[in-house]
This record gives sequence, structure tokens and C-alpha cells, in this order.
Amino acid sequence: MRMHCRLGLLGLILLVEGPAWAEGESQQKVEQAFDVFARRWLGGISDAAEDDRDRIRPSTPVEPGAAQTYTIRERVGNYAIQTRRTGNAEAPFVGILSYTESVYVCNGPAREDCHLLESSPITEIFPFRDGRWQY
Repeated sequence: MRMHCRLGLLGLILLVEGPAWAEGESQQKVEQAFDVFARRWLGGISDAAEDDRDRIRPSTPVEPGAAQTYTIRERVGNYAIQTRRTGNAEAPFVGILSYTESVYVCNGPAREDCHLLESSPITEIFPFRDGRWQY
């Protein structure tokens, strides 16, 4: 019985100490991990944009007989990251990723057939949970 209580107490201590360990992660280590995560995330966005360019999807013509136009979205320029402590044991950090997305309208398959429609700043927030960055 006594051994059982000690194991129970040890389990309780580990349960309480687990989130405290995550909270104690160094800011630098968490930022480095977020930079790797952000690069992979943006790589996925770039890959998706490349796939879209390879199989340009026509939008519905405005008028019957009018030339079809195509829309392409892509990330442009640099990106910025920040990490912040949350004070929450379940997700002790959040990572903030900022970048610009541009939308182009194209009248043909070549890059020269496209013109910029709009650019928008994008901010995405990701939690650091269970020792890793999550979507």
C-alpha cells in the first residue's frame, strides 16, 4: 500500500512537472524550432502555389465567348516570426508567422499573361503544445 502511494505521488509530481518543464524551455530553442516549422509551413504554401500554376484552373468567363481568366495565389517576399510565452501550461508558447500573399489574374498560361490583382498581409498563429509546434 505504501509503495502504491509513493508511485501515485511520483505520478502526480511528474504530471505537474511536465508542463513546468515545457514552460522552462529556453526562448532561443523555441524560436529556432519555430523558424524551422515556419520554413516548412511556407514551403508547403509555395508547393501548393506551384501546383496551382501547373494546372491553372479557369474561372467562369464574365461574358459568353469572353476569354477565360485564371487566378494564382502565392507568397511573396520575406516572412517574419515571433514567439511569445502564453502563461498557459498546455500551450506555453505561441508562434506568430507573418508574410504577404499576392493574387494574380492571368489571361494565359505564361507568367507574362498575369497581372497583380491584390496583395494582403497574412498573420498565422500556431501553438507550441506537447513539446512541438502544431497547426
